[in-house]
Amino acid sequence: MSDQLNPDQFDEYQIMKPGLYLGMLLNVVAPAGYFFLIYYLNNQGGMTASIAGESANMLFYALIAVSLGLIATSYLVRERLFKQPSLTSGEGASEALTNRFKMISIVSGAILEGIAVLGVVYFFLTARFQEGAILILIAAGAYQLIRPRPGAVDRFIQLQIESFNKGERPSALTPPQ
Repeated sequence: MSDQLNPDQFDEYQIMKPGLYLGMLLNVVAPAGYFFLIYYLNNQGGMTASIAGESANMLFYALIAVSLGLIATSYLVRERLFKQPSLTSGEGASEALTNRFKMISIVSGAILEGIAVLGVVYFFLTARFQEGAILILIAAGAYQLIRPRPGAVDRFIQLQIESFNKGERPSALTPPQ
């Protein structure tokens, strides 16, 4: 392989596939499990609220604000990680990009997963099914905004190739710029 990389060397769908599958596990399957858990517990009855009334409402609004912050954080972290150089050599570049993209998908997906967990915690604290379910659905919906898409993968590949062709290499000793 030459010292210069070009986008035609990479299959965007092969790079995207592992990250997409992991993201779907984190942000579609797991929230569905959380939803069915709180649905089951709600229908069984016996849940007592530790927080009730206006306090529960204020907590819900605060968790909505936290959720919006987590969505923004997930997006910003993904964008920042996209820009960090990850290729050390041209050999095995496709595998390196696949692993990097998978790692980025796990990190951004885990941040969004936190929203669904907040929904479950809210349900356990307040015994309010609807609001807990809303938080879980926000997590699943936010994934649809952040999930890997071919355009994002193309941009990721382009940024990595530009960094590599400029001679930028990852270093464990220097913090990301």
